[in-house]
Amino acid sequence: VWSLQLTPGWIPQQGYAEHSVKLDSGNYQLKFKSETRVVNNSTNALGGGYIRLIKRSISATNTTKDNILAEKQFTNTTWKIHAVLSPVHIGAGDLIVIQVSAGATELVTWSTLFDNVMLLSQ
Repeated sequence: VWSLQLTPGWIPQQGYAEHSVKLDSGNYQLKFKSETRVVNNSTNALGGGYIRLIKRSISATNTTKDNILAEKQFTNTTWKIHAVLSPVHIGAGDLIVIQVSAGATELVTWSTLFDNVMLLSQ
């Protein structure tokens, strides 16, 4: 469980953080959840963010491939719990990645808050 404050990056970059989790081989039903809130820094800004659950595989040729399992975007300015669910099969060389992001912007900025970030196996 952890908390974080992010600001968007300038396009094409984005303000994000991620954490990898190694699981034993097998089948899982994963739930990734977080409390979120967007703090707009100006009256014209409509910021947002997303939470994303990713399966990262490293093949025999040592290349990395990401498979987005689930994603949820949000723009709420009061605290709200967002969650994504996904079944997944974990094999040799696979990792689960949880990613939180404040997105990307060209002009305005905002802060995106994440609290009680959790990955659960159900």
